[in-house]
Amino acid sequence: MPSLVFLPGASGSQKFWEPLIELLQPNEFQVVAYPGFDGCPASEGIRNLADLQHYISHPIKDHSILIAQSMGGVLAVGMAMSQQSCIRGLILIATSGGVETEISGCIDWREKYANEFHQCPKWFIEDHTVYKREQLQDINLPVLLLWGDQDPLSTIAVGQYLESCFVDAELHIIQGAEHHLASTHAAEITPIIQAFLQKLSTNES
Repeated sequence: MPSLVFLPGASGSQKFWEPLIELLQPNEFQVVAYPGFDGCPASEGIRNLADLQHYISHPIKDHSILIAQSMGGVLAVGMAMSQQSCIRGLILIATSGGVETEISGCIDWREKYANEFHQCPKWFIEDHTVYKREQLQDINLPVLLLWGDQDPLSTIAVGQYLESCFVDAELHIIQGAEHHLASTHAAEITPIIQAFLQKLSTNES
């Protein structure tokens, strides 16, 4: 199995990935920590998502596969744009943010998030990074999209939109799953991810 890099969502929780990692049992993996999130010390040099993307991109090994939850998808897509030759593929799960809101029908997460995560960096809530369709179309990498059909934060419409944008993408809808399906439905999505990883390995051999 190739090296897997897990990017948390807006909570920054590294423990969020534990159920999936336990089932996948990757030989080599990395769970990224975000400065200023989930108890990690903040960094004065990080003032927006672009800064955070730049910060986390350096320790990531070449030819890794990025697995991103929710807002982590913005970082994964940004790295795929700037470091496409260094990344083998993307697995985007319930991506929120980075997509034009008028096509998604998603509820606004920012006020609830600010009330729940009082210590989060202020810049994170203020950052409204959006990638246009033509930018997404430039990403020539295999992309696996995993969405829950009961997710108000990232509706199926977001997954369908992204599938139509990426050159090589497949979308799987998990019935009865909400926003944290990577944790709550880890057993259900593990075979899907394993099949995607196997396809990548086969295509490169």
